Amino acid sequence: MSSSIARSNGHCPLVLAIGGHDPSGAGIHADIETCAALGCMAVSIVTALTTQNTASVFKVTPVDPEEIRDQILTVLQEFEIAACKIGLVPTAAISQMLAELLTHELDGRPIVVDPVMRAGSGDSLALDDMRDPLMAELIPHAELLTPNASEVEVLTNCSDLENGISKIHQSGCQAVLVTDAGNDRDLIVNRLYLRDTAPEDFEMKRFGGSYHGTGCTLASAIACKLAHGLPLRACVAQAQEFVHGAVVNAHQFGASQAIPNRFTSRTP
Repeated sequence: MSSSIARSNGHCPLVLAIGGHDPSGAGIHADIETCAALGCMAVSIVTALTTQNTASVFKVTPVDPEEIRDQILTVLQEFEIAACKIGLVPTAAISQMLAELLTHELDGRPIVVDPVMRAGSGDSLALDDMRDPLMAELIPHAELLTPNASEVEVLTNCSDLENGISKIHQSGCQAVLVTDAGNDRDLIVNRLYLRDTAPEDFEMKRFGGSYHGTGCTLASAIACKLAHGLPLRACVAQAQEFVHGAVVNAHQFGASQAIPNRFTSRTP
């Protein structure tokens, strides 16, 4: 690695952002904006092209796994990655390929996995049944998994949340942040589960309305904070504060979900 690249990376950590392209503002779009807002550069790898807006998903077209592999290996020849965030993995073949790269090329980097299977509209994004591939291949590499409670149940086939969390930890995943997907309380409560430690709640005020890409934004923000070298609890707290500010100042461009403003520095 050249000294100029090393110096640049020291001031602007590189985050490998792997996920689907959403032209309406979530997915890899949210990852890139979040990284830019938090002093990182996103090295972006697209796993699927989606035809969607904030109301509906019409089509998901996966990228060939070998093409994704070649792109990742090519950037790794030049760039020193500080952290990795994985979002939409639409097929089992892509999951298997990514697991091999995580084992051989990205070992030791903090990995944040956001187990995206549905869009904010509720439409499916995964083309295969991804429970087994994610649990067996990708989640064991994660320093942090960021599912909601329903995703924990789907991934682990456990209706009891605590048992599901235990099963995720047993896979090798270091920590789980269960995000609050409800809308019937005044506070959003995201709960962090670490191994052999009592869970910790992170609260923020809930605002009315529906927002597109908040989960992507939160996971990417945590990856950015990890890339800057912060401990996990601080990463979660600061990332949640960032998402809060983005939602407070969200843009209502269309008729459905609002788009978080990831470039605002204002806080409520």
